[in-house]
Parts: sequence; C-alpha cells; structure tokens
Amino acid sequence: MTLASVSGGDCAGATLQAAVGRRDMVTTAIHQNGSSLSAEVTSLGNGTTCSFSGSTGGGTIALALTSCQSGQAGPIQCADGTTRTLQLAAENVSGTVSNGAGSGTDVSTWNVLRSGFPSPVSVLTLSTTFTWIEDGLPASNFHNFTGTVAPGYQDGVITIGPPEPFCTACGWFR
Repeated sequence: MTLASVSGGDCAGATLQAAVGRRDMVTTAIHQNGSSLSAEVTSLGNGTTCSFSGSTGGGTIALALTSCQSGQAGPIQCADGTTRTLQLAAENVSGTVSNGAGSGTDVSTWNVLRSGFPSPVSVLTLSTTFTWIEDGLPASNFHNFTGTVAPGYQDGVITIGPPEPFCTACGWFR
C-alpha cells in the first residue's frame, strides 16, 4: 500500500504528511463464499490486525472494517515533541480484481489520542492506493510463490524469501 493523502489529525497528521508516497506491507487473507467476502488484514508498518467483511461482483471488491484484534498505532512523535496514539475507527477498501491480481484504494479514519486522555483530540483520515497478486496455497507454480503464509493455517506463519526490498523500513509510522 502506498500512502496517497493525509487529512486532519492534529500534529500526528502534520507528521505523517512527510510519509506521503511511502509504502506499507500488509498481509491479507480473503475468504470468499459466493459473493460474500471476509478478510483478515495485518499491517507490517503500523502493527494493526483487523477483520473486514464485504462483497465481490463484476470484477470489484468492497470491504469494510468490522473489528480489530490490535487497532492502535503509535506513539507518533509530533514536531513539538509531544506524542499521539492512533486508534483505528473505520476503514473501507475498494478495488478491482482480474485473474488473481488487482488494484484499489483504502481509506481509514483514526481517532488521535493524547497520552492520558481517553477522548480524541482530532480525527485523521489516511488514503492509500495498492496493487496485489494472489498467492495460492499451494502455489500452482512453486517458482513464482513469494510472500507470507497467513496466520490460521495449520503450519502457522512461514516467511518465504527476504523482506520486500522496496519497503525498508515499511510503514508510515516509523
């Protein structure tokens, strides 16, 4: 995913403006039942792990956030030295799919929290773009298989090959 735009967010938004154009690696396991989709998405850069539900049809996908096992990111250090924590509030993914590959957009809304205060000081909106390819299990061509086996498979998490060379260090929050 590539960060395309940042809106709002108090000083955390101002800090993240410098990350526009940077990439974050995500692992997504999508399960399809007819036109219904469910997905688990883990972000390498911000450390969130969340569940989504949605639908597919006519070469498109649409997913909306349903819950997070780990939905906080940060702390983010602001220019004035203060820190903020981000709590994921909403996220929507839309995209196109054809022959196991696709592209799309992801728009997330985050509550910006100041240390020691439970109420948000601001709301941050992040827009990203992404492209993806399907990694089948098992792959039909083992020479082309790259990536990570998503949690939930009997063998656990297995990383194959080195990390993505264009994503060092990954994420917008680093």
